Amino acid sequence: MPPLRIEARGLHKRFTRRWIVQDFSHVFEPGSRTAIVGPNGSGKSTLVKLLCGQLIPSEGSVGFYESGKLLPAESVYRYTSLTGPYVELIEELTGEELLQLHFGLRGFRQNLSRVLLWERVAWTKGIRNQMVASYSSGMKQRLRLLLALATESSAVLLDEPTSNLDAEGVAWYRALLSDWIGERTLIVASNEERDFTEGSECIAAEAWLPKAKAVLPKG
Repeated sequence: MPPLRIEARGLHKRFTRRWIVQDFSHVFEPGSRTAIVGPNGSGKSTLVKLLCGQLIPSEGSVGFYESGKLLPAESVYRYTSLTGPYVELIEELTGEELLQLHFGLRGFRQNLSRVLLWERVAWTKGIRNQMVASYSSGMKQRLRLLLALATESSAVLLDEPTSNLDAEGVAWYRALLSDWIGERTLIVASNEERDFTEGSECIAAEAWLPKAKAVLPKG
């Protein structure tokens, strides 16, 4: 898949009466590397979900273009992959069953196979056949990253990718990102410098934080 161009125009998002994202506009060029930075609670996760089509904006729009062609809204999910600490894994499955299910639904890029994926985490067959519910938080996060980066997609969006990872896990993530991101569009939301690729364009929270209409009037 060619990399994705993502165009956010006058983007707003509110929950109940409170605005989380306000008047955000930016063009993420195909193959670009972008760092979304801001403190906890600043709305990074909300913005990332808007930028991959998982949330519908309250105002404004997000357009997704592949090779210059606007993608239908209902097909955007097939061109993007998103992960974050909040992404739920099916814990009733074993690790092996989860990879099989994901492969059947989305497929893996560049002829990646389940064998190659397991080699990247170096887990024994016994661990792969354990229920995901038995995995530690760090193991679950590695599995999320593995699936997000292995998925056949045009854009990859990562929210706090090194959350729950120790120093070895952080090094593992950075190597995986370097090896597997390819020419795809990459957006990473975090307040940790280690999560970003070198040369990433930085977008700070001031670009989307509410200004004039932070709270809607009652009535």
